Amino acid sequence: MGKASRAKRLRHQQTATQRELVERVRQSRPGEPIKVVTRRTGRKVSEILMEFAQPWLAEARNDDQRKAVIGLAVLAWNAAMIPEPEQLKGDFLKKLGASGVAVIIDMIARKLALYPGETRPILDYQITGAQDKLRVEVVFSLLPQEIADLD
Repeated sequence: MGKASRAKRLRHQQTATQRELVERVRQSRPGEPIKVVTRRTGRKVSEILMEFAQPWLAEARNDDQRKAVIGLAVLAWNAAMIPEPEQLKGDFLKKLGASGVAVIIDMIARKLALYPGETRPILDYQITGAQDKLRVEVVFSLLPQEIADLD
């Protein structure tokens, strides 16, 4: 397979993944108006998320651990936008245990330190690939000003 056909296959695969993500978001929010827009400029949220999770990804020994790290990173990313007393409430924390909660706390602190202006919540994500070819696609909400600019 040539380089051009591999690139075409990758573009088609990414589009299918993105369509699947958008459909999952629509199903999870019935009745809410959802408008899909293509990112015009700036860094991809998925790239920022992977950069954010890098210290924990570097410690992961296999793909299952990498996927778990990315899931925790998304959780921490969104929790960082909630006022501090509310960040760590919920039954899911009991399932994480003390070490999992410690990781979430560290991730929230890292998110707030490195990306304080990044306030777009991640609505859903999907992981494809494996090992060093691991890719993350995300669907995120726009900032209020970005939404106003669409009109």
